[in-house]
Amino acid sequence: MRTLFMLLAMSLQFTAFGALLYQNIGGVYYLLDEDSRTAAVTCRGYDIDGEDGWMYFKASQLYQGDVVIPSSVSYGGVDYAVTSIGNYAFAGSSYMTSLRIPSSVVSIGYSIASLCNSLESYSVDAENPSFFSYDGVLYSRSPLALFLSPRAKSGTVTVYDGITELRSSAFQYCSYISSVKIPSSVKSIKDGAFANCTSLARIELPADLRRIEVSTFYLCKSLSEITIPSYVKTIDDHAFYGCASLATVRNCSSLPIVAGESSYGGVALYASEVLPCVPTSVADGSALRVYSSASGVVVENGEGLRVRVFGYNGALVYSGMVVGRRLELPLASGVYLVRVGDVSVKIVLGN
Repeated sequence: MRTLFMLLAMSLQFTAFGALLYQNIGGVYYLLDEDSRTAAVTCRGYDIDGEDGWMYFKASQLYQGDVVIPSSVSYGGVDYAVTSIGNYAFAGSSYMTSLRIPSSVVSIGYSIASLCNSLESYSVDAENPSFFSYDGVLYSRSPLALFLSPRAKSGTVTVYDGITELRSSAFQYCSYISSVKIPSSVKSIKDGAFANCTSLARIELPADLRRIEVSTFYLCKSLSEITIPSYVKTIDDHAFYGCASLATVRNCSSLPIVAGESSYGGVALYASEVLPCVPTSVADGSALRVYSSASGVVVENGEGLRVRVFGYNGALVYSGMVVGRRLELPLASGVYLVRVGDVSVKIVLGN
């Protein structure tokens, strides 16, 4: 209904001022601004059939297959630069499989691919100053953030190293993703980022994360364990609502999380155990933390300390030093003894 009202308002604007034109050019729908000579990709609305709003069309009447947005279009002998993709532009296009974005697009609205459940990839022209794509996922350059993952993305997603933020609803309804690898550079994960990712089973939150926002993992029913990083101070409402398989919570924060309680976004509502990290003092007064992650063992705040990992049979598996604030050691499932300096910690990985 919101979209319908938006289109009605647009139609009145076209009539009153004559500055905007709604046109289908080459199979793509645009709003053409006659004053600025720019074009915005838009959803299918008013056309020669007199029907209004993408929600009234069948999927076969909307965008399909590989959709290519040109950098400019011509209408009535006038050239228009395609500079933006409007809200809901491709909504309902369940047969669309990929979207190619030109260098000219510098603005992208919200919910552009709502209900596009067959969308496998975004690709962006390398010269685009505002957006880029990596492994089929759409990113913005300022802020350096993961903007939107295609809904048909599957398996493990490795987030581009160096980004600082996962945008609101970034992975929403990505029902085929099983795990996500987030780089330590990420400081913020916005609301609903992983909502309805029903196959998401493994994820490691970045160490510097301060807040888990509203509905971040809403209905992630396959998520079986989570580690709350040490700097997290707030877990918002419904952050873990419906995560019925979340049996193990490793709490490295100062939040008093208790198994079976619905507080803190319901993170431990279904948990059979809440495991602490192992704090102790080191030379600079910070807290040394040793805990398991989705892929192995993590050592935090132990810079300069020697690390040795022994297997169940006593064999030395790893020997090295902690360089920087965080060390991540990928290890197979099993039982390990981890020694960091003079601290020993038993770690169990896998089932």
